[in-house]
Amino acid sequence: MQIDKISETERQILYLMLMNGRVSVAELAKTVGCPAHVAQHAIKKFRDNRLLSRRVAVNPYNLGYIGCHFLIGLSGEEHSKREEVAEFLARYPQITAILEIGGEYDFFLSMITRSRGELARINQEISEKMGHLLIKRHIGLPVRHAVFGAKLLTSRTDLYTECIYDISGEPMSPPLILDDVDHQLLRALTSAEAESSASLARSLGVPASTIDYRMKRLESQGIICGDMRELNGNLLGLTHYLMLVVFKGMPEEQHAKFYNFSKFHQNITHFTVEVGPWDYMLGVAVRSTNDLANLLRQIREVFGANVSSITPIPLLNTRKVKDWG
Repeated sequence: MQIDKISETERQILYLMLMNGRVSVAELAKTVGCPAHVAQHAIKKFRDNRLLSRRVAVNPYNLGYIGCHFLIGLSGEEHSKREEVAEFLARYPQITAILEIGGEYDFFLSMITRSRGELARINQEISEKMGHLLIKRHIGLPVRHAVFGAKLLTSRTDLYTECIYDISGEPMSPPLILDDVDHQLLRALTSAEAESSASLARSLGVPASTIDYRMKRLESQGIICGDMRELNGNLLGLTHYLMLVVFKGMPEEQHAKFYNFSKFHQNITHFTVEVGPWDYMLGVAVRSTNDLANLLRQIREVFGANVSSITPIPLLNTRKVKDWG
């Protein structure tokens, strides 16, 4: 199914469902301005084509966890061992995402750890077990992260929204302690199978009222920061990239301008401020290489001499995505 085979109304509905997994048929119809049966038909169409899967946004930083991103590259003669490396990395529950990428790197990793000591230990273990295979390893520490979704689905900028992961704030004091039910619920919510409170209650063996109460509490405490869906963009003919952007000597107001530029640019799906070899890591979705070239040109035109480098990295395959271990 190509994106141009979906009507404008259906694309608007798809974007709204992508950013708010709990939006009702009535809300969809009202927002888009279509009859309820049209919205219901679109939802069935998306489900039949497996365009969406559940992706509840869990923010571990409010619990005092530390996040980091790795870009790693294998030596030329070791490319045949990608599968071995991916399987080894997937064993770590702290590694929440493993993406196979192109260009000068081979893998993107997202890691959540309880402490800097745990991060150092895992980094050391990877070095000891896989160091002979790696020739590049760059680490970025996320400071602020926002999800905008696939805005190219719709030209209606009034529908654009965002999901913010609060990374830079201080952990709760006293620290929030999760019990076994909370952990089981978060693991279930971040799996594609969790679609309703009733199904969650059955799988966890607790009343549905307990599920609803726990979810509301976790949301009020900022642990659940969004109930979204994950878009299978490949089925729509979309190509995804990571984009590393480095600025030089840019004043604070220009950084705010770059955030707003990203928030309203159709092709930018994610925005992360990082401390490391790059200043920003963007998620990008395009229909063609021309779209990618236009985005690169627009960034340079708007921000000019402040831009030091822009590195687009194609996403080839998703090996693991699990927001809560």
